Amino acid sequence: INDSASTKSLFTHDILPLIDQVLSGAVATVFAYGVTSSGKTFSMQGNGGDDQGIIGLVVEELFKRRTDQCYHMSFLELYLDNPFDLLVPPDRRRKLQILSTSSAGTTDTHTGPPPLSFGTSIHLPQLSTHAVESSDEFRSLYADASRHRSTGATLLNSHSSRSHAVLTLYVTLPNSRSVGKLHLLDLAGSENNNLTGNNRERMKESAAINTSLTALGKVVSVLNDNARAVSRAAKASVSPKLKLVPHRDSSLTRLLSDALGGTSLALIIVCLAPGIKFRTDLVRSVG
Repeated sequence: INDSASTKSLFTHDILPLIDQVLSGAVATVFAYGVTSSGKTFSMQGNGGDDQGIIGLVVEELFKRRTDQCYHMSFLELYLDNPFDLLVPPDRRRKLQILSTSSAGTTDTHTGPPPLSFGTSIHLPQLSTHAVESSDEFRSLYADASRHRSTGATLLNSHSSRSHAVLTLYVTLPNSRSVGKLHLLDLAGSENNNLTGNNRERMKESAAINTSLTALGKVVSVLNDNARAVSRAAKASVSPKLKLVPHRDSSLTRLLSDALGGTSLALIIVCLAPGIKFRTDLVRSVG
């Protein structure tokens, strides 16, 4: 999109089709990717005023089109590559377990949608899900939880996100076991410590952020390579040679192991920061 395009136009052109699929039981993921201070959080959350971000537009659309579906939400952050439930009060917050379904056992007493079970392979048994009955109720829950997200000041951003935030909206379909899921990610930005002036604590956070973003980039790259391999093999009427997708390289990619690839849908919004000092990050982002 060009520099005059609005979040609303992006939503209408690229995200509404994903909502159609989620309401039919599909899994979709939307995330903004780019260097710190490039506009990722603005794209996802807006400015808190008239300029709504993608998250607000998605929720409004879901409730506008609600008939007899049930909506739930979960909201977690990955801080230093460890998941924490943002919908739990800070004094009760503990690191969440990420289990494969094979190690999670077969007994499940959860009466709502499965907590962050992206398809079949990942389960977070301690993650809370909350029923949401209106867009106003969602905004209240989301605003309260967002205030507890890990942030800190750098030279480039006085309110820099120090964690990846993963909001999941669950759509339970009437008279069906299908659950549509829409994962909306506000990723922390990739960082150059020479530009951010990070202290020791910030550098530790930065290392975790950059490592997980590198892992995410590798997953996306391998998925693209595999898609091209399938296309070439189909034309040649042979079996494709596929690469192993490195989902287990970080908690972020492990959580998204079923949400990226297969029959799931994904939209990546690449945010670019202007200025010659960001030229290396620009090349890395679009590459």
